[in-house]
Amino acid sequence: MAEDLRWRALSNILASKAMFDLSDSMSREDVAFPGRLPDLRQARTVQIVTDISGSRQDGYEVYSLLITGRDLLHEWDEERLAVRAAYLPDNRRFSYKQLNDKIRQRALLPFLAAADRIPGLLFSVAIETQLRSIFGSSDEVAALANRFKWKPQMMERLLRLLHFQGLLLAGLSHSGQKLLWLSDQDAILATPKMSRDVEGIMSGVLNMYLSHRMGRAGFMTTAIDQNDRHHEDLAAIPDLSAGACFEQLRVGPIPATRRIPTQGRSAPTLRWLGSQAGSLAKRFLLLTAPKDGLGGVQMDWLKFDTSSPDENTPAI
Repeated sequence: MAEDLRWRALSNILASKAMFDLSDSMSREDVAFPGRLPDLRQARTVQIVTDISGSRQDGYEVYSLLITGRDLLHEWDEERLAVRAAYLPDNRRFSYKQLNDKIRQRALLPFLAAADRIPGLLFSVAIETQLRSIFGSSDEVAALANRFKWKPQMMERLLRLLHFQGLLLAGLSHSGQKLLWLSDQDAILATPKMSRDVEGIMSGVLNMYLSHRMGRAGFMTTAIDQNDRHHEDLAAIPDLSAGACFEQLRVGPIPATRRIPTQGRSAPTLRWLGSQAGSLAKRFLLLTAPKDGLGGVQMDWLKFDTSSPDENTPAI
């Protein structure tokens, strides 16, 4: 059984209590359901792909991170090229915002089925905007933003992405592996100056989590993509997750059962997120301000109703 355990518990004392609690939760799940999380030991390069949906004005921000092995994507690459040949012969981009397009709608389920061939974890976190900062105080984030001449809100977004990356790397990466972070053409990496800033901040944050030494770390955006849309399609996976989750959270209050109904344009993607088929594990976390007003962070794992719209049987 021990060889089926994939998650390494967080041990670096520099991480926050919320991150320790989250890591412990992942460890308990790994023991209860061995083999569900990805085994990335054979990867020479760990790749993390990220996307963000929503804003402070929207009630929630959703951060979605896909962690996998850059050299473990052969099956997915073959499958997604077959999907493109069958459904997207004009080589159009794939993203959640563009799902009003009927051609993309027909391609969605085959595209998601191909994503299930990825050995990895799709980790999405919805953060209630009442939580102004979840890593340190707002003053600390503002001071860091002032140091690098960033807007505080943009710095908070960067720190959230980097801290979640640190958590995933501490749990699933191994000594000597290289790291590559792939982002869409986000405002966080909008200029060469911001990219240089991110490089320095990234190193400091990741060192708060890692108890082992990794190889060279780098990052790039989907601007590097070639005509085969490899990087664009990889980035589309957390984009679809973040977009669908955010749209559904805006519909109404979250049920006390923490099982989210699926309806409307987001339903096919959310039902896919609620399934656990293939090699891709999927987890969705909600972070809110505790109702007692005493500070800290309330964490809840959410699930999505996987029943089809015409199914009347309630989910168990």
